Amino acid sequence: MKAYAINKCSAIGLGSYLGTYGKPSVLDQDGYAILSLKVVCDTEIQGDENQETFIDHWKVWAENTKLIDELGIKPYIEQIEFSTEQQDPLLTIPDIIAGCVQYISDPENNKLPDSIKNSDVEDFYNYVKSLNRLNIVSYSFDEIFPNLTKA
Repeated sequence: MKAYAINKCSAIGLGSYLGTYGKPSVLDQDGYAILSLKVVCDTEIQGDENQETFIDHWKVWAENTKLIDELGIKPYIEQIEFSTEQQDPLLTIPDIIAGCVQYISDPENNKLPDSIKNSDVEDFYNYVKSLNRLNIVSYSFDEIFPNLTKA
């Protein structure tokens, strides 16, 4: 399930990037547009074997992606690293957005820290929503995947 979620998220992110910035203009020796990637993942992927599987997955994808034949874009994996939120603050973005969406979905039962105003959360939520880069699902995990939560 996590691999599927990571794949989907990565594909959407990469598609969004290429849609915004277009095809890279620097070509490799074979005439493919070079797409240099640095992948940073949270250390929630634990254990050497799991991390190696994650790294191998990216390498296999880079060699076999449809981007090569269909768009003439060749991904080059510069680096794949595992980092903490303290080492790379960008890793906190999903948690911040998830917390915002959770609060907005039920403000009466979700308490904000004293330092954050309701209007600030609403403004942030509306801004993120206006970017049209986020699918906000109004269902709970249990409603989307009911069979996974039944024992």
